[in-house]
Amino acid sequence: VTVGIEGSFYSPPTISAGLNDTVVFVFGGDVHTVTQSTFASPCVQLAGGFNSGFAGRGPNFSNPITTWTLRITNVSEPIWYFCQASMPTSHCESGMVGCVVSVLLSPPALR
Repeated sequence: VTVGIEGSFYSPPTISAGLNDTVVFVFGGDVHTVTQSTFASPCVQLAGGFNSGFAGRGPNFSNPITTWTLRITNVSEPIWYFCQASMPTSHCESGMVGCVVSVLLSPPALR
């Protein structure tokens, strides 16, 4: 999944994965996060959920491209995530959210 390469969004925003698959997030744009949330509260970090921390090339694209890997350990429900960055405005509230769904479930609509 590319993170913020062409703006404040994940591409693709929804992907399918199976148990024990890995999802690699490629931070090629400005500074962003991959932070676990829920469908009900998409812009609030899930207690005990994952967080990549802030990563990216920076506003001048001077840092190297970095990656962060998520191993899928639960396929019983979708795994929601968002970006915690807030400059110049909340990336999440602007639509920077994503979802990993089990290959056994139908992908949810994000837009």
